[in-house]
Amino acid sequence: MINYKNKNDPFLKKSLEEQLSIALLNHQNGDIDKAIIDYEFYFSKNKLNPICNTNLATLYKLKGRTSEAIDLYEITITHNPNFINSYINFSTLLLELKLYDKCLKIIDRGFIADNQNLSLIRNKSLVLYFLKKYTYSKKLISKALNLEPNNINSQLILLNLEFKLDNQIFIEKFIKNLFDSKNFSIEKINLAIFKSKILKNTLLSIKIIKKLIKIQPEIIEFKSNLIGLLREASLFEEGLELCKEFESKFQLNENFYINYAAIFFDIGDLKAAEEVIKKSLKKFPKSSLPLLTLGSILKENGSLDEAEKYTRLALKINPDIENGLYNLASILQDAGKSEEALKIIFKIKNNYINDYKIDTLLGNIYISLDDLKCAKKYLIKAIKNDTSNSFKCNFLLSLFEQDNEIKTYFDNTLKINSNEIKNQHYKVDLLFAKANILHNRKEYKKASEFLVKANNIKSSIYPSNLQVIKNRTKQLVDIEKLYKEKLDLDDVINNIFIVGMPRCGSTLLESILNTNKKIIGLGETLNIEKIYQKKNKLKISKQLINYKDYLKIKNSLNFKLVDKQLYNYIFSGFILRNINNSRIIHCIRNPLDNILSIYKTHFLSGNWYSSSIDDCVELYLDHLETISFYKKSYEKYIYTFCYDKLVINPEKEIRLLISWLNLDWNKNYLEHHKFSRKIQTASKIKARKPINSESLESWKNYKDFFKKTLDKNTNFQKIVELTYEFRFNLNFN
Repeated sequence: MINYKNKNDPFLKKSLEEQLSIALLNHQNGDIDKAIIDYEFYFSKNKLNPICNTNLATLYKLKGRTSEAIDLYEITITHNPNFINSYINFSTLLLELKLYDKCLKIIDRGFIADNQNLSLIRNKSLVLYFLKKYTYSKKLISKALNLEPNNINSQLILLNLEFKLDNQIFIEKFIKNLFDSKNFSIEKINLAIFKSKILKNTLLSIKIIKKLIKIQPEIIEFKSNLIGLLREASLFEEGLELCKEFESKFQLNENFYINYAAIFFDIGDLKAAEEVIKKSLKKFPKSSLPLLTLGSILKENGSLDEAEKYTRLALKINPDIENGLYNLASILQDAGKSEEALKIIFKIKNNYINDYKIDTLLGNIYISLDDLKCAKKYLIKAIKNDTSNSFKCNFLLSLFEQDNEIKTYFDNTLKINSNEIKNQHYKVDLLFAKANILHNRKEYKKASEFLVKANNIKSSIYPSNLQVIKNRTKQLVDIEKLYKEKLDLDDVINNIFIVGMPRCGSTLLESILNTNKKIIGLGETLNIEKIYQKKNKLKISKQLINYKDYLKIKNSLNFKLVDKQLYNYIFSGFILRNINNSRIIHCIRNPLDNILSIYKTHFLSGNWYSSSIDDCVELYLDHLETISFYKKSYEKYIYTFCYDKLVINPEKEIRLLISWLNLDWNKNYLEHHKFSRKIQTASKIKARKPINSESLESWKNYKDFFKKTLDKNTNFQKIVELTYEFRFNLNFN
């Protein structure tokens, strides 16, 4: 555990007593890193000094080296069973880690040394509090108060217990005494609020701070805290009313605006959240916190490049900003940079022991990295540690097939009342999770009900981007009409672009192609999108030159590249005219299956039109019209690949495609599921299964749902006709 190697250190020349004194002095002066080195050296010479061991363990805890701290505490209480400080510090650490059973055992061992120790009594009372054994907890803290009646920490634990036990008389009396002119103390009040917050007793904190604001309305910090507390308690309407009132009356600090924006974020108004945080940036341009918050908002809005930019700016100003690296890792994961995200998480993981957010993110990362066993472990851990906030976990876990291990978690997810959840993002996650679970259990009517609820809320958070896509498509088609020359490409194919609608089988196709060692899957890049320049009508830009150079380098090494940005169908003409040795594969699927799958999918970023079945229908028809237009000019360079045909006759369809791409046949193409690879799309779990037809014609399970849509949407009749034409061509009955 400890390996002190600096043999030239002058520290070596001192006596052990002097060495320990120096370590203690550095510790006292706040030189943590030096104190750790000094303690470690002393430990290498004397492993049984309880003062050294306990202090070193405490510093390990401060530095996030939790496992080392636990090891040291174990050594100390084993060899120095009467050194009470070790039991106190050790049990406090275990409390923070939520290791309640182990904490109780350590406290009981400490009581053998001193059964009247107030700190141990308080810690045991707190353990019982968190285990919701309020009556037993109260007995212990009452004992502590009998021994030391004026101890404010014991008093505050009792206050929180009486609140849980609904003793209103005691509460009112206590708060009145807290604000009594003789006993009035800002420190005591802040301590009361802090203690209530860490005991997850937000309503009590709100009660206290409201009284405080009445007494001292000029202190801005209290108002910021109140807004934050109201948000924690999901009292959003009250929070927004107070925000508007405070903003018009007071000069406010950055924390106020952070909490203000956070309320808008929680209720799903991302535009308002962004406006509020930009106000804060104007007032506090050099502050890291508003930048970090803006990064979070932009991430939720799907603007990942901008989100990463602002988050990195925040970290540049303050590398130690709380949640900074976690936020960056989360953004990188959404952007498809899973390995980079994982490296960051492991740097900070010890600072977030038993934190559901870290475990959720790890679960998501490991899904992308094809380690489903590890992913499931972290997702289950997250749900166990925080059932009240882990709805993203519930959703991610619902993507797995039900087995004996997760059946209970699925059952519990279905029992959660979504009406009691006020955070709109949490509610959407939960509703989609329920829909997935019910779909897998073949309860399709109930599943469709939850789908509608989920998408209705989601569409209020993320306005549809249908018109943006359609406008850009029209613009590009109009530009394409200006080109009269016939395209004549050589037979060399180095760059493959997979296009189509989401959920069309493109991820499966990419996985199949990637079994070829000479094919590099780029994933869903935005390279072509970034090259697109409205002002210069797609004039060859520096970005295009750079992209072509990158492709050229890879191609020179005999690699073929696959770009699976599906919406590149709108750039089909531009790609074929400007990217050397390129071809386009257009993926199609039964229209009703495709539209249902889009509507059923909880896209974590982008594709905001997906929450409206009407918009899904409209875009599907527009995409067919667009690709048909391009095929008239570039028919021999655009290959139509049908998902339905693939799952019915895999070898035949893959052979035809491989031949068109001028590739050699390899049996690996039929066994893509045996090859590990990173997958970032919504298909990241299903795409790892062998080729199968289980989702073929799944629309039939949702006939009632589609009937309601048919009655309201005239375009939908076209989709139905296309579907039956599609089925006829496949010889379905």
